[in-house]
Amino acid sequence: MKTNIILLLLLSLFSLSACDEQGLWENSNDVTYIYFSKDATKDSTATSFKLYAGENRITIPVEVTVAGKWPKQDMEFTVSVDLNETTLYPENYVIPEKFVYRADHKVDTIYIDFINHPDLATKDLRLVLKIDPKGDILEGPVINQRAIISITDRIFQPEWWTVWDFIGTNGQPLFNIAEAYYIGEYSDTKYLMFLDILDGEPFDGKDRNKLRGYCLQLKYKIEEFNNDPANIAAGKTPLKDEKGRVITVPIKG
Repeated sequence: MKTNIILLLLLSLFSLSACDEQGLWENSNDVTYIYFSKDATKDSTATSFKLYAGENRITIPVEVTVAGKWPKQDMEFTVSVDLNETTLYPENYVIPEKFVYRADHKVDTIYIDFINHPDLATKDLRLVLKIDPKGDILEGPVINQRAIISITDRIFQPEWWTVWDFIGTNGQPLFNIAEAYYIGEYSDTKYLMFLDILDGEPFDGKDRNKLRGYCLQLKYKIEEFNNDPANIAAGKTPLKDEKGRVITVPIKG
């Protein structure tokens, strides 16, 4: 999904010439460049309403960066939708009329609201944002001129559970630490149980101490189910996922 989004975005941005990129910073002392921190050709933001404990309206942060002429005071700027690349319906996102970039921040954050839609139960739709050039505020590098937010109401494997982040002696990634040492093989059933433990608390997988604590709770929850005499008598044990695989959590403790 992410690859398709990136390819679409690249097609829309490819028409901008290399000369434009080269000239972007030539007068960097005269104008302020505000741009999205993520490289749109490599990364996007993906989220699901399932991660927010049944909420039908959620708020997503989007990080922005400043370069060129440093703002000496708070600067107002606006953000609009790239309608050529956006597939999410207009009634399902709310963009404030203006934002304020704070003068004392190299990096700042804007917030976009999303409203659930029945189609998101079966689809992944996207909102693509752009900074509006106005006055002495211009867009930044081409690769940072769009922010891609993919949204759904389906469950999907989070990035912290997919990225290969254990690096070998040769500098090459070997496996995913969360899967190997903490939570084990992914399944929708297991992740829904994990989200139930989170109880709406945001979690990006970066804090390994928190991950360990959550995974221990998940492991104890599975053991409690498997040791329940009623579940044993009903033939429901061991607990299995949507594909019929026994659910296990490898963490020790």
